[in-house]
This record gives sequence, C-alpha cells and structure tokens, in this order.
Amino acid sequence: MLDFFNTSPTKVVEIFDKYGQMRRQPLPEIICIDEKHWRHKGQNRYMCVILNFKTMEIVDIIDGRTKKAWSSYTQIIDKKELAKVKYISIDMYETYRFVRNQYFPGAVLLCDSFHVIKNINKVLDDIRIKVGKRYQKDSTEYYLLKKFHFLILKNYNDIPFNKARYNKKLKRYIDYHQLLEIILSIDKKLTEAYNLKEQYIAFNHYATSETCREWLSRIIQEYATSGITGFISLSGTLINWFDEICASFDSVDGRRISNGPVEGINSRIDKILSNACGYQNFARMRNRLMYSLNKSSNPSSYAIDETIKREGKKRGSYKKKN
Repeated sequence: MLDFFNTSPTKVVEIFDKYGQMRRQPLPEIICIDEKHWRHKGQNRYMCVILNFKTMEIVDIIDGRTKKAWSSYTQIIDKKELAKVKYISIDMYETYRFVRNQYFPGAVLLCDSFHVIKNINKVLDDIRIKVGKRYQKDSTEYYLLKKFHFLILKNYNDIPFNKARYNKKLKRYIDYHQLLEIILSIDKKLTEAYNLKEQYIAFNHYATSETCREWLSRIIQEYATSGITGFISLSGTLINWFDEICASFDSVDGRRISNGPVEGINSRIDKILSNACGYQNFARMRNRLMYSLNKSSNPSSYAIDETIKREGKKRGSYKKKN
C-alpha cells in the first residue's frame, strides 16, 4: 500500500505526528484508572489509562503512575472539571488514594473486585504449586494439579457441566466437577484455601451495599484465623481497603462500577503494542492508542510544526573504509 502511494513508512509517521495529535476528553462523573507497563527502559515504564466508565472510551493516558506524574497532569485541568468526577474505580495501588485526596476530594474511591480476586487467586495458586512440588512429575497428583489448575482458580459456578471424557491417565470417563473433587482431595490445606476463595466469590456476587460491611468483616476474620500464611496476609489487605471494597457495591444507574471496561481496553492495547514491536516515544504511542481505540477519535484541528520525535544520542566518530 505504501508503495502504491509512493510513500515511505517514515513519511507516514511524520504525517501522523503532525496531524494526529489527540485531544484529551473532558473528565466524566465516573472514571476507571489502571496502570499499564509499556516499556522496559526509561524513567516512566508505566502509563496510566483513564477511562470513561459509561462510554468505555479513553479520556487520556498519563506518562507514569507516580504522584509527580499526576501532579503535572492535573495542573493543566481546571478545578471545576476535576470536581465533576464523582466516582473513581481503581486497583489496590496506594498512590491512587493520594490522587483522590489531593485532586478529587469529592469523589468516592472504589476498589475494583477483579483485582481483589486476582490477589486471592495468586495466593491459592502458590499453594497449588507448593503442593505439586511434593509429587513426582509422572504421578497422578502432579498431572492433575498442573493440567487442570484452571479448575481451582475458576469460580465454582462458572465451571461448565461438560460431558464426561475418557482420561488416559485416570483410565476412566470423568467430567470437570469430578476432576475438581479429586484435585481438592489431594491436600487438606489446598481444600481450605479453595473454600476461602469461594467465600469471597460468594460475597462479591451476592453482597449488597447494606450487607457488605458485616459480610466482609466475617471473611476477614476467617482469613486471619485460617492458619494459612497467604490468607492471613490477605486479611490485612482487606482491612486496608475495607471502605473502598464496600464502596464498590454502590450502584449507579443500576450498574455496579468496576474496572472491567479498562481491563478490556488493556487487552487491545497489548495487541497494538505487540504489532508495533513496542514504543519508545510516549506521545506517539498515546496518540496512536487514543486514535485507534476511541470511536469518537478527535484529533486537534490544527497541525503542529514541531516534531514529537525524541532526540537521540549523537553519533560518534568513525573511520570510513576505503
């Protein structure tokens, strides 16, 4: 296609840099914030994606996730616009508490349930791996713990009722629920950890804004007295984020706020970064992502004369071969 228009890739990049400067969108009432790793070298290796929960479009992308990055970003935004934000959905990253208190003091901070469950599953999976290391690699126990580990991490109610299939290792027909039962029978501690995980899943699914505080308090007590190191540590995490977790059960327009939309955007960002073999220029990456992922892409109405290309290192001296 580039050959057809007699245009080089470098020229296309120059045109995009000049005319593809994406405007940030006005801050809405509900925003989702999530950080994303985008490069392996440099000062800021994370970008911060701000998403409009209702439209599921990117409001803006910040170069970094630190307090300093947020301070620089919010300086260019009018305080009246900052005050329009009523709800902020985040993962369990402590800096976002500072961001809410400093720049959005009137907003309710919500802790996204996906990230809480992700931490619980990490503890459960560590226990599974530790149990598996006690068995030989050719054993039935090791085989089940490794090949069907997804059954432990999956919510019990989400495990499909599949038709029983013949398993060569077990030498019998068996379905997913029967496999899970056998896996949990391998180790008592694994079973206890699985049940603790399912307790939180039930809480997250069935609790309401009226019942969540008492229910979560009971779960914290169960975790703290479980005798399982990972879950004892999780009880402290749940205490630390108690108010934010409970706030996530509030509904807005009949819909519970979460970071689900921004997680979906992150998967699409991964594909764009992969296809581009990564980026080193933040401004160019930001413009590309917002232009590609937002349905209402809105580039600036004017072209910029200066380049957004970063200055590289000067080339050293060399001897020309004869």
